[in-house]
Amino acid sequence: MISSVQNKVTPARLNPVMDEREYIRHRRKAKNGRPLLRQGGGRKLGFVLEWCRGELRISKGALARTLAEELGTTRGRIYRVMRQELGLSPDALWRLGAALRKIGVRHMSGPLALAIEPRYDAHLLGVVGELVLDPMHFEMRGFLYDFLWHRSWFSNQDQSGIKHIRHYGYVNPTRHDMFDAAWQRWYAFNASELATKEREEHFANVAPCLSRAVSLLRAQQRRDDSTTYERSYRILLHVANKDIRAYFDDDGDNSEPLYRRLKYPVEVSPRFELLSNHRFGTTEFGKRLRELIAPSGNRVLPAEAYRNGWANLKIPEASGLLALAVLDYEREYYLLVARILKPIAPSLERLKRGEQTRSDIDELRRLKTWWKPLWVISCLVGPLDRDLASLSKELAYVLEGRFDVILRDEAFPSVHCKVSDLHNTLFSDSSIGDHLRKMITLPKDAAKMLSKYSVTSDYTPSDYDSLTTPEGLATVLDMLHQPEFEYPTETIRTELFWWFGDVEKLLDGVD
Repeated sequence: MISSVQNKVTPARLNPVMDEREYIRHRRKAKNGRPLLRQGGGRKLGFVLEWCRGELRISKGALARTLAEELGTTRGRIYRVMRQELGLSPDALWRLGAALRKIGVRHMSGPLALAIEPRYDAHLLGVVGELVLDPMHFEMRGFLYDFLWHRSWFSNQDQSGIKHIRHYGYVNPTRHDMFDAAWQRWYAFNASELATKEREEHFANVAPCLSRAVSLLRAQQRRDDSTTYERSYRILLHVANKDIRAYFDDDGDNSEPLYRRLKYPVEVSPRFELLSNHRFGTTEFGKRLRELIAPSGNRVLPAEAYRNGWANLKIPEASGLLALAVLDYEREYYLLVARILKPIAPSLERLKRGEQTRSDIDELRRLKTWWKPLWVISCLVGPLDRDLASLSKELAYVLEGRFDVILRDEAFPSVHCKVSDLHNTLFSDSSIGDHLRKMITLPKDAAKMLSKYSVTSDYTPSDYDSLTTPEGLATVLDMLHQPEFEYPTETIRTELFWWFGDVEKLLDGVD
């Protein structure tokens, strides 16, 4: 049991009028000046604390007073936690869970309290990583798998959350002691301990999947707590969950999973190559595009494809961007988009905050003229297995031939056209194909500007700044930066197109 819970109730602590401030100063000093409670995670605890109060059959005031004594803080702060106005640090959250367990809430515990806060997922996986270094952890492997796999349900603000806590969240006393010991090894209780703690390399050899998941999450969580519940964060959790499952479900005894997910060389294994498919090469547009991009009939390098895409102004729909898209040079395409957007990103951020300047407006007006063609071309590279409506409702309408429909979410029909249907439509001799090809046609001034960029096959992560690149785009690039890697999933790619849509909504407000 951690030290804050082991403290006996002393006469001084029973006299809140005379000695509460002195006691709090003593507790904080004992923890190297770090407050036990601070702004941060734990804002979903209100519902869980209300459930705990029902389990104990005590009043809200009695629960606040008891928790204040256990944690060495004020009742006012506990009330603010109950009202979800105040967050807790990871350790304070852990101590709160342990305190609730001590006062009689059987299902609560330090690890469960941590699992209720998604933004502290890296800490939860870190303590599990330290735990698997204990040879005795094999006796609780099934529990660990269920606990981690169902943790996203623990924070549901309804009875389903409580149901999952009852079924998968209970940590028996022996396991709780093991968790406590692992938490002491993992968590840096003050800045001086960061040099030796919170290091996933400690268990990288034993559980590489868990180590990768922690590495993936920590960078995001430490950079920006405020976007925990945004879609990009859920994408990261999706990737982390795959690694967790690989560890527990495949073969946790070995350093590598028993059934490894296949990885393909990014350079030589495209998901598709439209111009190599004769179905698309038989239309007039397909023939002209093939002759332009790959005149020899063979697949060309990305740099050559990009140059060729701008070479013939008699094909107004053609562009270097389209050339990369139809050949599925995904890595080079996303890198190019990151370079194109880099000088514009500050203006977009100021527009989002409502702080744009006159020069920003002028720049964003120009962007507005070619943003939609860029988005449509990007959708050709998009997630092949996703409904197109999740990327662009307008494109989904196009594939239905409904050009004059006002786009309202509530009026949007249930359609199941895919990105692969876009590929078919692009090369079709039809009115819908004509309309789609007009949508990918870039204005002449934008085409002139974009044609000045160059594309290279040499690639390193330093080619883009992961902190300033849009998160969906950076996530895909992070996964593609190695010569061999599992292709980003359809879920991962979709984040980029959500971002495209968000930018279009911002640009709609630019006059």
